[in-house]
Amino acid sequence: MSWEVDAEHPYKYGPGGFCPIKVGDRIANRFLVLHKLGYGGFATVWLARDEKRRHSRYVALKVVSADWYQDAKFQSTEVVDPLRGYERGNGSPGLFILELERVFHTSRNGDHLCQVFPVLGPALASLNTSDFRLYPSFVRTFAQQLAHALDTMHALGVCHGDFTLNNIAIHLADSLDSLTEKQLDQIFGLPQIQTLEFFFPESHHLHPNTSLLCIIDFDHAFCVKNAPKQLSHVPHQYLAPENIFTLTNGPPADVWALGCIFAVLSSRNVSATTE
Repeated sequence: MSWEVDAEHPYKYGPGGFCPIKVGDRIANRFLVLHKLGYGGFATVWLARDEKRRHSRYVALKVVSADWYQDAKFQSTEVVDPLRGYERGNGSPGLFILELERVFHTSRNGDHLCQVFPVLGPALASLNTSDFRLYPSFVRTFAQQLAHALDTMHALGVCHGDFTLNNIAIHLADSLDSLTEKQLDQIFGLPQIQTLEFFFPESHHLHPNTSLLCIIDFDHAFCVKNAPKQLSHVPHQYLAPENIFTLTNGPPADVWALGCIFAVLSSRNVSATTE
């Protein structure tokens, strides 16, 4: 069956697959789902409100497919602890975005890990397309920040393992927590529940802080001293030659991916990451 909608394929919602979620659902009897933020190969991401906190807050909820969680190791302590220690010592906004906590939710397709994250701005992948390009001044600023982030990560003994434009996000200048759900709808637009012409509402209420980047999605990260001998999880466009030919992983592979990111950000040809 062909699938041309910008959403995950319905076949992923079978037993062991994605968690069936709709706006208005409550995840783990705690998080009220308000809007869909995105999806990936093994998870969907939702804007939700934490209803158990005295002062409710908005969070990004990453809900992992049932089978994938059973087969994967998510954010092991040997990876998370050095990064979390760095974040505690350097204040906010964070350079490395780690899960705030995790909960579990059971659906008809199985048991799902739900990772709770702060709400961020868009990923760089969505800001550097054939229709919209970053100003050169932003590219230079972003390149400096990314080089610093990768150098810091490697100094802490951690390799990202999936360093792509999809896993680099922009911090928001302001928190969402002061906004009502109606105001959120004005920013995100009402959820689409059937096939429609895509509509991106203007947002005059919230602007990304375009000078501050952060690194996200450490689910494939590993310690330098325990680098796995396997094909990397990054898309083939970002694969380092040594990983392709000898399955070697480590800091040089992250640096290769960084070079690919620099090339895409500074080039009008974005086919390197989209084809």
